Amino acid sequence: MPVNVRTYRADPELAQLIEGAARGELELQISTGEDSYDVYVADVDTARRRETSHEQFAQRRGIWTNYDVKKVRAALAATQGILDGVDVDALIQQIRDERHDDRWDASS
Repeated sequence: MPVNVRTYRADPELAQLIEGAARGELELQISTGEDSYDVYVADVDTARRRETSHEQFAQRRGIWTNYDVKKVRAALAATQGILDGVDVDALIQQIRDERHDDRWDASS
């Protein structure tokens, strides 16, 4: 979910505090007079990496949404023995050969 980002210019004292918090040297807490809020501070690149990491984690968790162990076991049972009589090492080499892309060869 995109976040609404607003940019403010901090006075030198606040800027120094924010930079210290981004380095992990201190924690910031903002008081509104009635309430107080802990503020997480990170440089823009760190924040983007963290957001991307959370999105990737959510996507990985999503692959298990419709997981059905009975269907998996049935599929495994149905394929049991499918490679009997196949030279597995030759098959793996063939797959590697077909995946090979000459554009990445240094000698080409």
